[in-house]
Amino acid sequence: METQCTPALFVGKSRKNIIFESPSLCLERFEYTSSIDGTKDWFVYHHEGTGKDCILILHGHGSHGDQLLKKPEWIALWERNVKKYNCNLLSPNLRDDAWMCPAAADDLTMILKAGLREKLWRRIIIIAGSMGASGGLIYAMRHPELIAGIAALGAATDIKSYQLWCDTQPLPVHKSISDAIKAHYHSDADYQLNSVLEHAEKLTMPVWFSHGGEDATIPVSQARALAEKMAGKKNFYYEEIPGGDHNSPLPFKERSIEAIYNYLDDGSNSF
Repeated sequence: METQCTPALFVGKSRKNIIFESPSLCLERFEYTSSIDGTKDWFVYHHEGTGKDCILILHGHGSHGDQLLKKPEWIALWERNVKKYNCNLLSPNLRDDAWMCPAAADDLTMILKAGLREKLWRRIIIIAGSMGASGGLIYAMRHPELIAGIAALGAATDIKSYQLWCDTQPLPVHKSISDAIKAHYHSDADYQLNSVLEHAEKLTMPVWFSHGGEDATIPVSQARALAEKMAGKKNFYYEEIPGGDHNSPLPFKERSIEAIYNYLDDGSNSF
């Protein structure tokens, strides 16, 4: 079903949109046309109920908006957490490997504001790893008024320096990432706008950040630089995994969700 992102789309009535269904999880795919440049794209959505939190899942490089369905253990994770937190789930495709370029960020804003206008969600919380975590930090920095909290599991914090680093690395994945970034970022202004490191003060929501100390895909220096800038701030938690690789933060996904919810709901305003 294609739409211009009207709020009603999130409560899909037509079962033809369903791509996965279990007793606790019903995922529907919705197509839309970007109001930015007419690009056609899509997202996956589970509607638990109006006025509940929405967990925003952002996929990694080489994946798509349905990444949460690619492994049985990932499906089980979201089945557990939908039940535990009584929440909606939103997983947008966002132009495939766009690394939250300005156009992708504008598309996401269009989607989120459509739901918020209808008061579908109480709060929006980002949970993501790798490219998704990098884009999640970018989006939270750009739109702190929309994001209540973010858990970032391995992320780049300055998109330009990361792209340049990728150009020096030998693996095919580095070339793929660099090519994707260069294809979606069209000017120095785009890179500057989306540098989390340069605009770290805009991360006013709780941020839970984990990174592998030996990550060969996104260097730990990217994480350390942001941790240094955010040092002493009660809303920022950084955990470096000694000897950890790019996938090492992923098993902490449920722990990070719990940490964000505890921060938001226990009244302490600290991790």
